[in-house]
Amino acid sequence: MSNLHLNYESLSNVLDPVKKPQYTPSEHRSGIVHIGIGAFHKAHQAVFTDDVLNMHGGDWRITAVSLRRPDARDQLEKQNSLYTVVEKSDGEISPRIIGAVEKVLVCPEDPQQVINTIASTDIKIVSLTITEKGYCQKNGTLDTSNVDIAHDLNNLSAPKSMPGLIVAACAARKLNNANGFTVLSCDNLPHNGKITQNVVMRFAEKVDAELASWIATHISFCSTMVDRIVPATTSADLDEVKNLIGLTDDAAVICEPFRQWVIEDNFVAGRPQWEDAGALLVANVTPYEDMKLRLLNGSHSALAYLGFLSGFDFIHEAIANPRLLALTKKLMDEDVTPTLNVPSGFDLDAYKAIIRTRFANSQVPYKTTQVANDGSQKLPQRILAVADHLISGGKQPAVIPAIIAAWFQFLEGQDSHGEQHTVNDPLANTLCPLALKHKANDTKQVQELIAASQIFPEGLIANTEFINSIEHYLAKFHAKGVLTTLAELN
Repeated sequence: MSNLHLNYESLSNVLDPVKKPQYTPSEHRSGIVHIGIGAFHKAHQAVFTDDVLNMHGGDWRITAVSLRRPDARDQLEKQNSLYTVVEKSDGEISPRIIGAVEKVLVCPEDPQQVINTIASTDIKIVSLTITEKGYCQKNGTLDTSNVDIAHDLNNLSAPKSMPGLIVAACAARKLNNANGFTVLSCDNLPHNGKITQNVVMRFAEKVDAELASWIATHISFCSTMVDRIVPATTSADLDEVKNLIGLTDDAAVICEPFRQWVIEDNFVAGRPQWEDAGALLVANVTPYEDMKLRLLNGSHSALAYLGFLSGFDFIHEAIANPRLLALTKKLMDEDVTPTLNVPSGFDLDAYKAIIRTRFANSQVPYKTTQVANDGSQKLPQRILAVADHLISGGKQPAVIPAIIAAWFQFLEGQDSHGEQHTVNDPLANTLCPLALKHKANDTKQVQELIAASQIFPEGLIANTEFINSIEHYLAKFHAKGVLTTLAELN
């Protein structure tokens, strides 16, 4: 087995039948800046773009930006930004080499370089996968108390946040009398394009009213819905990739075969022909967004918390448990489905079945703790919005209180065996001590966590039956464990 790294020089040594770019990557320039490069972007938007480059060519490669660490740059730089995507399902493995990424910039090392890159008229699209917390938003608009926002408002030449970076680049474009670009949010936030527009505009208004007016005229903000399960890459995955392609690839990613991308078609400076790669370009993303966030992401979070507390390390193990599978179906059918506006002709039952099959894919193991990260940022749109919709219509949720109770117990920082685990959440320093302090008092724990998190809609807080139900399940989980308690639901 060769010890060579994957790069332009070694590309010809890639083993058959691994698919390779049908274009010469170095002959195509970047037309896209992507902020927040990680495994998901590499397995999703970059793959769609690579497909378009294979079919049509064009200057649509991607200059990626890391807002925090140099890891992705360090992995890809020695590989000429080539990397492997391996699609895996039970019984099938399909590797391919992706050439869509041109380079990776690290914002903290040289923020002006990133600003200048986005300000270049070569760039037509700025896309985002920065996770929910990267939007620096509260209730859909700019959170001015965010430390990065406070920094950027006083240091716009060296921004740390996405809003600061985009506004700084827009200022440079305005100064140069250049055209605008499209901002394309690809994170799991409802109305993600509108939220992006809100935070950028509010930031710009605080910097310069004329600049804010320029942005309103020259920049478009598109919502998208993205879907593909992409777990964290392990050392065993990298060893397997080396055997598959015959070269070392430190930047490889593993994913499921399924992929979906629904895009609001509101581009001001052109775009790749992503529809030829299977993307759906629509006027309104919201129905697809709601289905995905509530059915897939909501169920994912449910399996993460309930599965972890049941002793399961991976999502596919959790969904294989009959009680957790039954809860997932109940969540989808009784809680989520009544809140959806399903597009005409869309087979919702088939979509739900596909989601459960995807969760069961043991070849793409997704750790319950990874899905459980950032619950305070994810649960409002995945779970709480569903409960709020139901209760405002006079109906109590069937299983959502159990999911919230599981999150509260997860915040205690102990697994099913009493072993300590780390809670990764922006509010962890606030919520975890409260969860632990009131572990022996279920009512107090629920009251304190709801109050401190500040993510529960007023209609839920005021609904005594809903709050009592959370307390009921939390008490049962503490006394009997999750799986025994869930037998009462099924």
